[in-house]
Amino acid sequence: RRADQGGYYVRCEKERLEDIFNLCALQPDYLDIEFDVPKEFIQKISLTYPRIKLILSYHNFNETPTDLLSLLVEMCQTNCYAY
Repeated sequence: RRADQGGYYVRCEKERLEDIFNLCALQPDYLDIEFDVPKEFIQKISLTYPRIKLILSYHNFNETPTDLLSLLVEMCQTNCYAY
């Protein structure tokens, strides 16, 4: 996870996404991925590794968003694991 989301990843975002995609080759059952990654990246994982169940996460350590419902609706429109 990126530092601004409480993680320790120090390389650039492009390399982080490449590393995540390379980890998918290990075929985990589930992959927790941040909601703000490009939708095209999520689609690439879904198409290349359809058995991986993608879980979206959202992190804001400064405040609770005032409109959580809109955030949830937007997250639910992404092709990810829903159960």
